[in-house]
Amino acid sequence: MVRVKETALRLLLDGDKDELKRLSAELRFRPDSYWRADSYQIYKQTDGERGWDGYLYPLKIKNDKGECLRGHLEALEHKADIAGVELDLSGLLPRPFAGIMPDDLPDDLVQASFELDENQRACVAEWLRRCIGVNRVTVSGGKTVCFAAVASFIKRSYPDARFLYFTQSERLVK
Repeated sequence: MVRVKETALRLLLDGDKDELKRLSAELRFRPDSYWRADSYQIYKQTDGERGWDGYLYPLKIKNDKGECLRGHLEALEHKADIAGVELDLSGLLPRPFAGIMPDDLPDDLVQASFELDENQRACVAEWLRRCIGVNRVTVSGGKTVCFAAVASFIKRSYPDARFLYFTQSERLVK
């Protein structure tokens, strides 16, 4: 069994070292165009003696403990199931909005005069449901308003909540 503890940024795994190694191997992947890297070409030419094997390993193992970013939780659960590794997820952070759907979001989240479109509502609901996330949104697609909607929703449930928003443009702050 592998115990999973969640911090603000990472998943910390502890348990059987062979199961951790199996999970790390299951989670590995090759990024797009990995074969273009000079280090991969060296790896091929030297039959694996030098260079890079082309794989990225989200789950790092050090001193018989594993660590990966929080965003890999769903993949970790899926790969553990495939590898036959039992996970103890009792150390995960609470997810107070776990069951929220886009239709559950009130219409007046941002301003009375502004209404989120269905894609923005989906982004907001996904962030709230998972308590983490990266949404790829086009230019002028409403990334700032999505963040404002998430902050507004959280503030309604937790009035003492505080937020820090970084942007490269003063226009977005206003």
